[in-house]
Amino acid sequence: MVVWGGIMMSMAAVKTPASLLVARFFLGVAECGLFPGIVYYFSLWYTRNELAFRNGLFFSTATMAGAFGGLLAWQITRMDGIAGLHGWQWIFILEGLPTILLTLVVYVFLPDLPETASFLNATEKQLAIRRLEIDAGPANQRKFSWKEARMAFMDWKVYLHMGMYIFSTIPLYSLAFFMPSVVMEFQLE
Repeated sequence: MVVWGGIMMSMAAVKTPASLLVARFFLGVAECGLFPGIVYYFSLWYTRNELAFRNGLFFSTATMAGAFGGLLAWQITRMDGIAGLHGWQWIFILEGLPTILLTLVVYVFLPDLPETASFLNATEKQLAIRRLEIDAGPANQRKFSWKEARMAFMDWKVYLHMGMYIFSTIPLYSLAFFMPSVVMEFQLE
């Protein structure tokens, strides 16, 4: 996320549409692991029955960000001329800087696993670990296995899930990314 924030801030310095596209490509590369990474992190703390609600809350934040992001961006563009920067440049800076700062705080304070959480006592750590072991059942392997990775790529249900996810997010992201263009077209007519 530090890389993502850095790329976002550097987008304030772009001069051509081509450089913006290149920066946006690398922003996507830096961002692509965020959602799966957070879902994976949740799975290190919560049982399968608890995951759906937590994942739902997390994905809802993306919707809320979309709902308020435009309003915030509009307000930030009113900073046009401050420090010799255009309003659109401030948008990139003010999205990237807090991301970097928050990432550093999270890196220091967010525990990796229940067994390393400083806010849990020994009994609570054991309880958290035991709950996850019971929920995992026979799937309690801690080492990476190429055989099991290949099995995942051979499972048709993985591809079905990928397709369902892609086709369910196309309307969401199409609307989010192209709505400003559609609104601008309405204003020009």
